[in-house]
Amino acid sequence: MYSFKEKQKHYAELRNPDAAEQDLEFLRKKQPGLSTLSMFSRNPKRYADDILYALLDVAERDEIRNNRRIVEQTPYPNPEQPDKMSEVTNQVEEAEERTEEAELHTEEVEERVQEAEERAEEAELRAEEAEERAESAEAALEEEKKKAVTTPKMVKFKSTKSTPKSTGTTSLTHKSKRPRSSTTTES
Repeated sequence: MYSFKEKQKHYAELRNPDAAEQDLEFLRKKQPGLSTLSMFSRNPKRYADDILYALLDVAERDEIRNNRRIVEQTPYPNPEQPDKMSEVTNQVEEAEERTEEAELHTEEVEERVQEAEERAEEAELRAEEAEERAESAEAALEEEKKKAVTTPKMVKFKSTKSTPKSTGTTSLTHKSKRPRSSTTTES
């Protein structure tokens, strides 16, 4: 029908694996006795290029395009695919569920933030109380220092020596060699 160059040009323009099933049905109408139809019908997307190439032998480019447009305009319901309305409904429900989960999560986070703020306020109060106690302790210490300066205490010192008082000898074991005065005198 077409020359090789023309066939290659139309083939490159019409390649579309998504239209393989429509092209296969159109090929069955145009050439029902084709031996490769059973192989093509097992997996049309896999053999999309082969189907299109065989179809260009028996149909013109415009016929193939018109056939694809007609099938696209009147889609038949596919039992494997859910209808668009239920898909949209499912997506809306999923979005609502995610929104509810996000709101719950937000509430939990807000509660945690509030608890943390309360703990921070309590910690600030405790810190202020501690500062007040420290200031009062410093004032009491200053007062004690002033009292200690104004009232001197009598301090008694103890002797740190533990030696006995001297009796005129230099050693306890040796007595002085001085002569004793005698009670009788010679005259």
